Amino acid sequence: MPFPTQPAFVHYSDFDSRSDEHPCMEWMKRFRDDFDKATFDPKWYHPEFVYVTPDGIAHEGREKAIEELKALYGPLPGWHHEPFFMNCIDRDFGYEMIGKATLWANLPGTPVAGETKKKDANGKEWDFAVPGTFRFHYVKDANDFSLTRCEITADRTPLLLGMVKRGVVSTKELGI
Repeated sequence: MPFPTQPAFVHYSDFDSRSDEHPCMEWMKRFRDDFDKATFDPKWYHPEFVYVTPDGIAHEGREKAIEELKALYGPLPGWHHEPFFMNCIDRDFGYEMIGKATLWANLPGTPVAGETKKKDANGKEWDFAVPGTFRFHYVKDANDFSLTRCEITADRTPLLLGMVKRGVVSTKELGI
């Protein structure tokens, strides 16, 4: 029995010359590279941007949503998103991409005994790595794209445990 299908751009690896063939994914690579420098530059986000946190809370409006992104990533002294799957489709509003990526990051505070480093695909060492799923909506602006929605599904446990072990945050502060 036939069923409806829709064309999709599917990519299995980090951003590269093949992903650059899709204009929105080429834009996404530039966004990721800038985001991973902790700029949180508003130029990438639509004024009506919505950010949905890993616990499912939606934060509406560019300024408020960017502040929530800063709250999530702000404690980290450095990070890098390394995608390994992207599925981008045309939508009536622009594009939607659902992707999987590993977040490589360093933790604040002093390392404790027993910690081991993890290496990303480029051999750079990080304090932790956690896979996550990301859902993005994009609209085409006059000259480029802008992000209208970002949903992150990820386990924050490695981050929180690492920060507790290093004494950066207490279990009391976490409500435990």
